[in-house]
Amino acid sequence: MKKALNIVAPLLTVIVLILGCSCAYKNAVKLDYCSDIYKKVNSISGQFRCSEVNYSENLDSVAFIFNLKDRSDYDADKGTTQVIAIRKTMIDYLNNNPQNELSTKRIYLSFQTLPGDSFSLFNFDQNKEGLYNDFPFCYDVTVNASNYESFINAFSLSIKIESSEELKILEKFERLEYLKLKGPEISDDEREYLRTTLPDCEIYYNGKLINKRSES
Repeated sequence: MKKALNIVAPLLTVIVLILGCSCAYKNAVKLDYCSDIYKKVNSISGQFRCSEVNYSENLDSVAFIFNLKDRSDYDADKGTTQVIAIRKTMIDYLNNNPQNELSTKRIYLSFQTLPGDSFSLFNFDQNKEGLYNDFPFCYDVTVNASNYESFINAFSLSIKIESSEELKILEKFERLEYLKLKGPEISDDEREYLRTTLPDCEIYYNGKLINKRSES
């Protein structure tokens, strides 16, 4: 029972954040101070288009909602490439325009893929103070060995590997606290390598908990 709660707890945090945002934004209005960044992210070619930019007074946060232009043509790797570009554009904009009101808000980037499926990036976390302009809270954002470097500073992330050799990329991550790994079966020694490499990170491999983050 305790093990089950350990697995469910992080997922519930994500669900609460997403559902809370979704409910709060239902009757939200579009904001003038987001017009420039709205144009910038929609100028990036790819499979997603930002369809809404809404504000929640209760959360004092802004939601950027991205939808696929054509669901029948969705390619996850191409989608991730565009997400990386959108995230970088957002980071650069916030760093270069600290006077813009958007820089004081909690920001939620939601990418709707297939029906009932989505992934999200946040510049905030309910368990941490302050705002993070590098959007390090990446829930169900899946990267691989060829494009992970853009997310080196992430606190949470999903990574897909093709072989156990690619586990070595995890040595470059210093802030990871929650990690979902997907890939081929790995040995007990490789599982221990993960625990040693990321001792303070809660790690799931193909859905199974293999390392619980120590509580401080």
